[in-house]
Amino acid sequence: MEPTPRYVGVSMLGRGRPLFHAVVRGANAPGVLGDLAAKMGRAGFNILLMNECSPPESRESTATFFIEGDEGKTEAELEGAIAKSPHSLSVTVRKSESKLLVDSFPFPLMYFPSGRGVLFPQSGIMAMFQDIVRMFGTGGESILFRAGWTVGWQGAGDVAKIVGEEAMAKEPDLFAGLYTALGWGRMHVVGAAPDLSSFTMELEEGFEGTGAKSPAPVCHFTRGLVAGSSERVLSRAVTCAETECVAAGDPHCLFTVTVKAGRPSRSGSSWS
Repeated sequence: MEPTPRYVGVSMLGRGRPLFHAVVRGANAPGVLGDLAAKMGRAGFNILLMNECSPPESRESTATFFIEGDEGKTEAELEGAIAKSPHSLSVTVRKSESKLLVDSFPFPLMYFPSGRGVLFPQSGIMAMFQDIVRMFGTGGESILFRAGWTVGWQGAGDVAKIVGEEAMAKEPDLFAGLYTALGWGRMHVVGAAPDLSSFTMELEEGFEGTGAKSPAPVCHFTRGLVAGSSERVLSRAVTCAETECVAAGDPHCLFTVTVKAGRPSRSGSSWS
C-alpha cells in the first residue's frame, strides 16, 4: 500500500477511564466503520478520534482509533469486540497507563508528493525565529522571508501536482486552505482584482504574530510564504507587504500581494 498524506493524532484523557489506540486492517467496503463503531459501543468503548485510509483500487483499508473505555476495560476486551466484525482482518491494540497515546502508524509522516514531513511545536520554531532576528537584525527578517518563500514555492508546486496548475491560478483559496490545514493559521482571500493583478490574504491565529508584541509587523516567514506560493502559481514576480499584524495590535494579519510584469525572481527549477 502506498503511503498517503495523513495527520499525526495525539489524544489525552484526564478522567479515570482507560485510553486505547487501535489499528484495524479491514475490508474496503461501505458500512465497515459503522459496524466497527457499533460493536465497540456495545462493548463499552467510545471512539474519541479516528483516521481511515481506503485506497480506491485496494480491497483493504486501514483505520486507526483513539478510544476511551469504561472503567476496568482491557486490551483483550477491545480486541475481542473489534474481532466480532466480519470485516475485520487484523487488529493491534495498545492501552495507555499515563493517559497519553500518540499515533505513530505509519512512520514517516508523508506530506503530499514532496515526501516526508516533519512537525515542529510552535514554541520551538518561534524561539528559532527570534534567535535569527536577534543575531542578524533586519538581515534576519530577510532570512525568514526567504525561508518562507522557498516553503511557499515548494508547497504550491506540490498542490499543483494534485489539482493542476490551472486550478491553482483560478482558486487561490486552495493554498490558503493548505496553510490552515498545516496548523499555521486560518488564512483566506478577502479581496482580489478581477484579473488577479492584486489580492489580499487575511490571516487569523497565525503562528508568528499570535502572542507577540511589536510596533511593526513580525510575520516575515508568512509574508515570504505568501510571496513564494503566489509566484509559483502565477508564474509572475510579486511584491508582498504585511499591512496589518496582530503583534502590532491589529485584529488580524493582512498580506497584500501585487503582481509585477516580470517572471519570478528565481527559476522554478532551482527551487522545486
